[in-house]
Amino acid sequence: MTYSEGRAQPPDAIKDWLWVFVQQSLDYAVLLVRPDGRIAWANPGATWILAATTQEIVDGPVSRFFTAEDIAFGIPEHEINSAARQGSSDDDRWMLRADGSRYWSAGRTIALRDREGVLQCYLKIFRDQTELKMRIAALRNRALLMEADQRARNRLVAALARELQEHLGPSAPADAANTARRLAQDIAQVAQAGDEALELQLEALRLEDEIEAVVALALRRAEGAPAVEVLAPPGRPIVLEGDRRRLRQAFVELLDNAARSTAGAGRIWVNASVENGYALVRIEDTGAGMDANAQARVYALLTDPQAVADPTDPRSGLALARFLVELHGGTIQAHSPGPGKGSEFSVRLPLSQSSRLVPAPL
Repeated sequence: MTYSEGRAQPPDAIKDWLWVFVQQSLDYAVLLVRPDGRIAWANPGATWILAATTQEIVDGPVSRFFTAEDIAFGIPEHEINSAARQGSSDDDRWMLRADGSRYWSAGRTIALRDREGVLQCYLKIFRDQTELKMRIAALRNRALLMEADQRARNRLVAALARELQEHLGPSAPADAANTARRLAQDIAQVAQAGDEALELQLEALRLEDEIEAVVALALRRAEGAPAVEVLAPPGRPIVLEGDRRRLRQAFVELLDNAARSTAGAGRIWVNASVENGYALVRIEDTGAGMDANAQARVYALLTDPQAVADPTDPRSGLALARFLVELHGGTIQAHSPGPGKGSEFSVRLPLSQSSRLVPAPL
């Protein structure tokens, strides 16, 4: 019996195929991690990516391959704790090979349980995506340069508009002078609009404290709100510099969105972490999810500065959240596996300098 016949494969055949995959693929590292955080088994892909032998990997702590910064924040424990509570957790971050060199690891940690629901171990599967990470960083730098160039052009236009206004003397014909003045004012207003920014009242904020406050506020605002669970690393506090009122408003908008999308029996997780010099907050729900069209609308609200939110759209608050997060030098991303499968909104905000133990790689 073959797969092409449209019939389910016997369990033994499926096990054989999976075993061939983990043994032959060097692109994917697979680790089995015991509940105590020590590695029980590693496939050839793990020895390739981690630049270590099986003997050097097995029985050692998985935290050995995390950076000193992530260890200080308690990220190794947080990853497996989150997987135990949520079923799985994302593992996208800079990690270490056995020789101490860094690479960008992208993958997931999955809690494996027996039929009675008892935790047996964790499956950690990941890839080396350093090259892709570098390409994305290069594109981001290029976008920043283009944005700086556009702002310079705007300032030049504004300067020309001011100069035009200053040189319009009383001897100029009345109609021509009035028209020119109005033109100069319009030019200055349009040019300066892109550079206007709210003045932020920055202070040192402990991320976990802010999340707890925002969750309490969101639950008071939403009737019949679903259960919300906050997950945070057990290590040193995650500190960032921000405007408390405006950051709380951004997170309230995101939590309100999750609460509206999730039935009363559903769940919402607010998972705080750190990643490459940024505080990372994932707001995940088990709610209605999004189809392709809804994801496209949300993507526009979160990425296009010119996108205008429809006030009748329940997701219109996402545009405000994006604006407030971007004021702090952060970003918001959204993802949904599909209708009925929940949604995830990820917020990245720069850590304060005092929170960074080691410089982030270029």
